[in-house]
Amino acid sequence: MVDALDSIESDSDGDDFALPPPPPGLVMPPPPLDSPLNPPPPKFGFPQELSGDADLLDAANSLGDPPIPNQQASASDFKSVWENRKTSDPRIGTASRDGIYGQIDRIASGKSGSLMDRFSDRFGSELDREIIILRKKEQHDLRSIKPTVELISVPEEGTEMSFSEFLEAMDDEDFVVRVSDATGISSETLSNLDLNSLKSFFDKADLDDSGTLDFDEFVVAIQSFRTADEEFYRFFVVINSLLGEMPDEFTNSFIESESFVLFQQVGRDPQHTDDDSRVRFFGMINDLLGDLPDTVMHNFVESPDFELYKRVAERYGG
Repeated sequence: MVDALDSIESDSDGDDFALPPPPPGLVMPPPPLDSPLNPPPPKFGFPQELSGDADLLDAANSLGDPPIPNQQASASDFKSVWENRKTSDPRIGTASRDGIYGQIDRIASGKSGSLMDRFSDRFGSELDREIIILRKKEQHDLRSIKPTVELISVPEEGTEMSFSEFLEAMDDEDFVVRVSDATGISSETLSNLDLNSLKSFFDKADLDDSGTLDFDEFVVAIQSFRTADEEFYRFFVVINSLLGEMPDEFTNSFIESESFVLFQQVGRDPQHTDDDSRVRFFGMINDLLGDLPDTVMHNFVESPDFELYKRVAERYGG
């Protein structure tokens, strides 16, 4: 018995690659004219010498490394550009982002920090920032050690010193040293002042004749006392020069007199002699000037030294 499907099976066996007919009503487009019906298989770049029976592993090893794609050329979106910037410059990272978000967190929490902290990224280097911080610390230290003057007590009114209190003070060695340091008068000279000299000093210092000395009067008296010492020293130098111009007969007569002993005594330290010696010395010199020749006496009266003579006469002329 012959089956009707045998002819169909035999046709399919003869042409294994035949496609089934299209459905009714569907027209298939014709293939392109320039494309071959059977295109050649793709070539994978195997060398000619490895074609045929060459081992597949040898072929794979002979292939070069695939080219690295140009990321810079293919990067066109913002993320790729940002990643490239961070790769080229390591300083561009999360520091700025952390600074921004950190500042937002500090502002939200009310702990935004000082102006120095908020703008610390604007300094050129860490050294600049350390210098500014050190200067700020120095200014703070200066403000902390700035002295504050406070009125502890009101000065007392009765600060005048009587003559008896003045004598007690002059017996105090510490007081004499302080006066010496303030006036430049040696402590020895101040300590060697006798009672009459201290009394004379006190009376001259008591400008208002109140019987007491206040601080201002004491300062004026000390200054006057120092001026008197300096002027008496200058007076001795002038007299010594004047006597040196006298004739030999006059000079020899003076050297052999008793007055020359006082002259030598005062001449050893004119600035630190006591008032009593100065009074006797001036009296002796005043008598000598009366014996001077008229020409010498006239020249002395017309010279500037005569004004010094008059001031010394007011102090020690009696």
